[in-house]
Amino acid sequence: MTGAEPPAIRAPQPDIVAPTRSRVDQTSVVNIANADWSLRLRAQSRSETAIVRYQIFFKLAVSGRPQMTPVSRPPNSEGPAAAAAPVASYACTWTYAAYVERDVCFTSISGLVGCTEASVTPISWSGSGAQVMELVADPGDDTCDLENRGLKQATDAATAQLKAKAQEVYQKTFDETLRQTFRASGVSVVVRRH
Repeated sequence: MTGAEPPAIRAPQPDIVAPTRSRVDQTSVVNIANADWSLRLRAQSRSETAIVRYQIFFKLAVSGRPQMTPVSRPPNSEGPAAAAAPVASYACTWTYAAYVERDVCFTSISGLVGCTEASVTPISWSGSGAQVMELVADPGDDTCDLENRGLKQATDAATAQLKAKAQEVYQKTFDETLRQTFRASGVSVVVRRH
């Protein structure tokens, strides 16, 4: 025997599971409610009609990424008692935000119709969520897409609230924008909701 040092004992390398789900980036727009309001506008001796078209909608976004998460594994006979072993998982995040869109079309005395550019304003219904999922090829009901259970539960609840409050949202939007504009121009407005 020579006096050389024996080779160092190396800990076994942790097993790494290759991701089986791919990246996901999905977006969608979902209509919640809509309404048309007829307006009769008067200024001095002239009058014209207009239609205000309202729509409330959600913008949905879902993002999914494979990831490696270190976790402790139980002791085994071949390696150290608690060697770290990265485990493949899938990080799924989702967001939704509500908006109200307003289009105004005017009919003049001559019968010509002209429309303004659509105005889109965020409203106070929004949410987000995240979950870590198993990284399996067939996730069953646990999907990271626009049909995600967490996203669906949140948007179903928000949709019910928004449908119930749609007229309030339209009225608030009208009062804060168009009514002020007409008033400043000396135009009186009679509104008829459909």
